[in-house]
Amino acid sequence: MNSYIDEKSKKFIIDKFSKELKGKVNLILFKDSIDKCPYCNDAEGIIKELAALDSRLNVTALENINIKSSMIEATEFPDLSNKYGVMAVPKIVINDKTSFEGAYPEKDFFEQIKMDLENE
Repeated sequence: MNSYIDEKSKKFIIDKFSKELKGKVNLILFKDSIDKCPYCNDAEGIIKELAALDSRLNVTALENINIKSSMIEATEFPDLSNKYGVMAVPKIVINDKTSFEGAYPEKDFFEQIKMDLENE
């Protein structure tokens, strides 16, 4: 399996998670249905790695962080796509409030999650 998050970024995210994030994070990824979109695949990889990092962190330092994720094929679920205003993929929805479309580097994913939690 390809690693979408390099070691330097993993350290950055772990440090940020352990120091700054308190709360639950629910990520929804709307993606293409044929796995041909490289940006969708990258976003899915980043989200899966963030969830895996969270699993390891919860054991040690972060009992307050809990990342849940869902991957939804946008064309297969038009009602959900309409509900969340999906116009392009990948689209990432954070805690049903904040969303962004397109390819974001992993550090920017973290910043989007952080902004969402700060606005609760």
